[in-house]
Amino acid sequence: MTLGRDDAVAGWQSTSPARRPRRVRVQWRGVARALGWVVFAPTLAVVAARELGFEAGPFAVLVALTPWALAGFAASLVCAAAGRSALLAGVSVLACVPVVFTMAPVWSSETLPGGPHALTVASVSMTFGEAEAEQVVALVRDRDVDLLAIQELTPEAQDALVEAGLEEELPYAAAYPEPGFTGTGLWSREPLAIAASLDGFVARTAHATLGTGDGAITVIAPHPAAPGLFSHEAWSADTESLIELLEATPGPAIVVGDLNLTSDHRAFRDLLDAGYSHARDQAGVGPRFTFPESRSPFPLVAIDHVLVRDVPFSASAVETVAITGSDHRALLVNYTYTSGES
Repeated sequence: MTLGRDDAVAGWQSTSPARRPRRVRVQWRGVARALGWVVFAPTLAVVAARELGFEAGPFAVLVALTPWALAGFAASLVCAAAGRSALLAGVSVLACVPVVFTMAPVWSSETLPGGPHALTVASVSMTFGEAEAEQVVALVRDRDVDLLAIQELTPEAQDALVEAGLEEELPYAAAYPEPGFTGTGLWSREPLAIAASLDGFVARTAHATLGTGDGAITVIAPHPAAPGLFSHEAWSADTESLIELLEATPGPAIVVGDLNLTSDHRAFRDLLDAGYSHARDQAGVGPRFTFPESRSPFPLVAIDHVLVRDVPFSASAVETVAITGSDHRALLVNYTYTSGES
């Protein structure tokens, strides 16, 4: 039997609609697979750099984004499903494992505080002195802050804080204001002794002793230089000096401030190995991102920290608070005596 011209055209038209969607589906699967690999490769590079302690060039900044790697691997897994790629799905799941092990302790408390309230510690960046002093003092007053560290403290910002009533709440100070971003200050509800500004850092590092005798605690408020996108010699030098300082500090200690380090940086992990405990890990509250505030829809990294060593109390709550004019969220940590201590 021979088909006529009209029959052939009708046959082509009848099969064409079925073929086109299949070709489109195949093309979109290829696009999904390609997109998945585009997302997977840089995410894996960041995780590998974190695990290897590789922080040369841009990785000094990129390693700070390690907590977001789970979102990257989840996106590549979705693309793998859309593209029907078993290989992409498999490597995405495997690559998640080290990130999960890294993040798991963030959600589990190291200690179980059972005693009374010990003290509340806060860290605030004045951001070239432009943060609203009234809001800083209101934070101190409303949250009963006992120890406050301030970075980027300018002379004008210090005057504004005093005028807003800071010293009525925290009458003892070790403040070293400077123009720009290098000034640092400590304010306390209890007397501070042996106050000094330590040399060897780009910004002022405030150092003082809280309490006396056997109960004395060394308080250090550092502000190391930030890493650049490609060059970060000052950051490396400052973080090395900070590690040396904290390792050499004897007895009980509190470290509070903008460290320009996340818990995924090698230097921060060295501090934990030296016996310091992270407030976030002690409280098991999960990530508390503090930077950048107001420059992005939400903060992306946690570079403001409170660390303690050999003290009779443990962090029971950690929160962040937005301060108008600051590009950091203020960090607020409540400490509670461990059971049997007061």
